[in-house]
Amino acid sequence: VFLKGEDGRVVASTCAPAAVLLRAAVTEQISSKELRRRAEMLGEEATGNRCLFLLETEKQDLSGVKDVVAGLFGENEKHYLIEAEPGILAAAPRMDELDPEEFREMAEGFLAVSEGEAGVNVRVAYGSGFSCWEELPDACRKARLALSAGRIFYRERRILPYSELELAAFVVQLPPDFCREFLKQLPPVFAGDGLEEELVRTAAALLENRLNGAETARQLYIHRNTLTYRLDKIKKLTGWDLRRFEDAAAYSLAMMIAQVGKEKSDGSIL
Repeated sequence: VFLKGEDGRVVASTCAPAAVLLRAAVTEQISSKELRRRAEMLGEEATGNRCLFLLETEKQDLSGVKDVVAGLFGENEKHYLIEAEPGILAAAPRMDELDPEEFREMAEGFLAVSEGEAGVNVRVAYGSGFSCWEELPDACRKARLALSAGRIFYRERRILPYSELELAAFVVQLPPDFCREFLKQLPPVFAGDGLEEELVRTAAALLENRLNGAETARQLYIHRNTLTYRLDKIKKLTGWDLRRFEDAAAYSLAMMIAQVGKEKSDGSIL
């Protein structure tokens, strides 16, 4: 099957139309309208309930991971698994329901077989489900944003659902110029080397525990007085008291923008 773009040039060739459309959505970032047009040209009308997952590995060679992940697909479904780019697999398995819990179970399955059978560490990002080709570009966009957010803010997390990372996904899209201007309005500590690692860990734990001081102290294995001392030090350096919701929210956003600004300045993210 040969597929031509709007300008008449051949843009893909394959015997599996679904793979053509999946690759176009993931690698070309085309519009819903254009994907629908290509689906009609290929006679590939229905998708069924699916979710788009991006599996990122540290290795460029994806053959081992792809082989074990393919085992989770039925024989007639394997064209919904492609190598999107070096180090990244795109998978769109059929789902019983468009249910976030089912999406997470599938992501956990990808992790289990990749790490358990192929011996390769992966991160799995996903966005929304889709039930027609027009919805796939948005699912791709969300999965890519979740993956980008994970690279910067959640490097230890192996599963990256867009629905849990929407603020981070928003921040990674901010233009570099905006980030630089925003940083100028912040306390100097954000523009320099940042807070001491100990204070950063303390603030992160407090935010993760929804400003619960007792739980934060327990998690960090420190006395409540030590936690109070550290939070007072953060307040002195930044002007924000993280025990207050408004200040905690401002700190969290500022730290994200500062980190994205530095990452984009040195070209380490796209």
